[in-house]
Amino acid sequence: MPAEVNPLSRIEVVEWTARIGAITAEALALRDCCTVASARARLAAARRAGLLKRARPLAGEPALFTATRKGLSSAALEDLEPGRLSVATARHAIVCASVAAALERLYPDQGLIGERELRREERRRSVPLASARV
Repeated sequence: MPAEVNPLSRIEVVEWTARIGAITAEALALRDCCTVASARARLAAARRAGLLKRARPLAGEPALFTATRKGLSSAALEDLEPGRLSVATARHAIVCASVAAALERLYPDQGLIGERELRREERRRSVPLASARV
């Protein structure tokens, strides 16, 4: 049985969202071991505060939340761009959020770094860390 994960605070939710790129209420519920309704309420509160933006680009699929510029600033992550969603990338974002949540639950003592952070580090270092040259 995985170790219990402490629920994220509002700013930590924004930080996690920014690092992953986009999250769903279902992924947050899995990560924090809470109900989807509770996760939706927390995401809605962050949205009302202007920290997150909600989009539902795919009918029949969960809504996705991305960090706003205000949210990035509040989480001290101004060096990350707000997540961008489209119909073409939405399914990938939903799956990535679920996988990130599951990995954090299964390996609570390990750090998780998202694709956006990897790209940021590649820009900073001017060397590929996880990208293939084609």
